[in-house]
Amino acid sequence: MSTSKIFSIILIVIVGLMNVTSLTLIKKGLLTVTDIDDKLYEKIKILLYNYHFIFGALLYGLATVIGLFALSINDLSYTYPLLGVISLIFVTVSSIFFLHETISVVRLVGILLMCGGWIFIATS
Repeated sequence: MSTSKIFSIILIVIVGLMNVTSLTLIKKGLLTVTDIDDKLYEKIKILLYNYHFIFGALLYGLATVIGLFALSINDLSYTYPLLGVISLIFVTVSSIFFLHETISVVRLVGILLMCGGWIFIATS
């Protein structure tokens, strides 16, 4: 495996972790406005002062920039599926441990099938 491909994979893993962290933070921020019956602008005002939401949005933007760099190094047909699978795995773990969501067996089987699909992509 070439050095650029290894570097690209490392970048993709970092971007995946950043995406999951940012989306988890954004979700935690959004949970603060779910019970509020105020108008949309009131909800936006609350989110703009929510540090989970703000930090999550900034991290998501940074992850996007780094992800674009990873895409410039490797094929889109390789990079994007890897990012998707890595994000899917990390989002599932984050959802269970930090957001206390339950994941059904059917959903877990789907995740495993998607991971298996990426193995075909990676070896082609």
